Amino acid sequence: FCFRSHSSASAVPYCIKGYEETFPDFRTQDDYAAEFTHFALGVGARYAIPFASNHCYLHKDTERFNATSVDPVMVRETYKKTAQEASVESDCVIMAPGSSWSSVSGFDIQEFDYSKKTEYVEELKKRYASKYQMQYDKEAAANANFGAFKKYFSRLFKSLDKPLALLLRGTYIFEVRDAKATHHWLLDFKNQTIAEVDASTQCDVKIRIPTVVINDCCRKKMFSTWSASKRLEIELESTDKLKVMNQLLLLLDFYENDGLPLRKLVSERQFDVRLSRWREAVSILQYLGVTRLPWSRGKLTALYPKPKAPRSPSLASRGAPN
Repeated sequence: FCFRSHSSASAVPYCIKGYEETFPDFRTQDDYAAEFTHFALGVGARYAIPFASNHCYLHKDTERFNATSVDPVMVRETYKKTAQEASVESDCVIMAPGSSWSSVSGFDIQEFDYSKKTEYVEELKKRYASKYQMQYDKEAAANANFGAFKKYFSRLFKSLDKPLALLLRGTYIFEVRDAKATHHWLLDFKNQTIAEVDASTQCDVKIRIPTVVINDCCRKKMFSTWSASKRLEIELESTDKLKVMNQLLLLLDFYENDGLPLRKLVSERQFDVRLSRWREAVSILQYLGVTRLPWSRGKLTALYPKPKAPRSPSLASRGAPN
């Protein structure tokens, strides 16, 4: 069995303003389906299960992202075609919530009609309408807290080792709107400056973010879950500034996961953790090497080996559902 995610959990590219024109080929729905397929076939899965991406968006700010999700039916179509072309006996099995498998009786599948996603989302919106209205009222009443923003990023700046600080040169403006005004908060890594500025101030990246979201991210150190929520809109000065945005997201994750200052990486606890996860370092090197080769065209599918026969063909007797 291979259980693998199959849809976007990132703000890039879908939260970038005008991404359809500027980044039309960046991690498309077909790419996610292909990555799932090549990985599962590459490790010799007898059964590949689309997993951990069975999400939907109900908030009025994010509902539009339902159109960008990759549902299991899309994945299964790509998988079936690729497995047949490679003459590999391997099945992509959609196990909607409540489904199961046992070595005695095989699959017990709960049916779910993914072609009716739109209707299901509307049903959920009605079911949870009162809860969402409470959230909207809470967001409308929130006041932008520049003090919390400054405190969070001042601590982040202090955690940066000098060699690392010299590498970071991005400038960001967080546009935060509350009932009183629209605020513009500058984050300048080159000069390690945090300041309130006016709307005309130039920057590499402008990020529009709801008041309640940035308040929580700063007070509770929740930026590591921020981009997956898609509660932001990114405006790049130019397309090459995408790397500056990615740099910020990576840095925030690293900081909140106790990776800064860098001396923490050689603590006994961190050493034990990272030693046990040495394969990730190897995978990162593989990723950097393979995806930058001219013929890979930056596609993650280049990371995975060619399809091979499943390791446990005897499982075929348990029968995948049609």
